[in-house]
Amino acid sequence: MSEIEFEVAGRKFRAASMAPLKAFNVGRRVTPVLTGGLKELIALVAALPAPEQETAAGSETARALDLDALAEVLAPMADALAGLSDADAEYVIGGCLAQVKVEIEQGKGWAPIQAGGQLMYDWITPALMLQITWKVLAQNLSGFFPIGARAS
Repeated sequence: MSEIEFEVAGRKFRAASMAPLKAFNVGRRVTPVLTGGLKELIALVAALPAPEQETAAGSETARALDLDALAEVLAPMADALAGLSDADAEYVIGGCLAQVKVEIEQGKGWAPIQAGGQLMYDWITPALMLQITWKVLAQNLSGFFPIGARAS
């Protein structure tokens, strides 16, 4: 199995690839989240002007319009995320976090961030947990969904 190394919130993490069947089962649970508005999000990002094409006067207006469009696109994804059952959300997040180790004491080794379904560190906030989960999803589902072949 391959591993990726990434950094979130100033900490280094390593994530092993999931077993193929586990990745499939995680993927089918997150499909509604990833596909809800994904086509529109890709179109919106593709339509953004390149930074060198923006003018100073027009860039603030373009950003405001882009944020409005982005909010419209993300709404179906947020609805799909809210619609996940607790069991499915815990399956996905738990399955992802089970693959992850954190660097301890600057190069002295790596330790799992989860054991027996419980987080091992109190500094892992819900936001950090979701960022780590996204990195693992990107690594394991990039062949199924256009969510980024790179996790870093």
